[in-house]
Parts: sequence; structure tokens; C-alpha cells
Amino acid sequence: MSLDESSIPAKEQVDRELQQFLLVQQQRAQFHAQVQLLRLLLIWGLARGYTYVFFQVMKLHEMCWDLCTEGKMSSKTDAKTETCFSNCADRFIDVNLTITQRFAQLLQKSSGGF
Repeated sequence: MSLDESSIPAKEQVDRELQQFLLVQQQRAQFHAQVQLLRLLLIWGLARGYTYVFFQVMKLHEMCWDLCTEGKMSSKTDAKTETCFSNCADRFIDVNLTITQRFAQLLQKSSGGF
């Protein structure tokens, strides 16, 4: 059994694929770290009576999704609805990151720094 050189991917292609893989893994790790931090800050915030903030964010997010679907839900989504969902998700992430940063500041102030 001989190895056909044409079946071996070019080094450049392998390098690009490896770089892409590493980038995706790095983004996943950052996302999971942010989620973990958000969970910890959520627990911290709930323990200090900040439940109103979290419930308001969830309520706004739910309203956004409801506006996107306009009461109609089907197995396929059109481009407008897909863009609307994407915008809702992006704003949800933005708001949660902002809240996370704010709670981190409050936590740092209350503990006298890390």
C-alpha cells in the first residue's frame, strides 16, 4: 500500500486549519470563563438583594424574543426573524457582560480589592 502525495494536505492548509481550531477553542474557553464568572456574580448579587436587576434583564430578553416571533412560530425562520434573534442574543450578552463588570466592581469595592 503506497501513500499518494496528493492525498496529503498542504502544510499551509493544515496550518490554517490548526489556527482556526485553536482560535475556536480559545473563544470557547473565554466564553465558558465569562459564564462561570457570571454565575458566581449572580450568586453574589442574589445574596445581596440584586434579584430585581436579574429578573428585569430576563424580562426584557423575553420581550425581545416575543417581538421577533410576533406570535408566530414555525420550523423555519426567515432572514428578518433570524436577524432579530441574533440581535436579541447579542444584546443579552452585552447586558450580561455589563452587569458582570459592574458587580465585579462592587465586589472589589466591598472586599477592599482582590
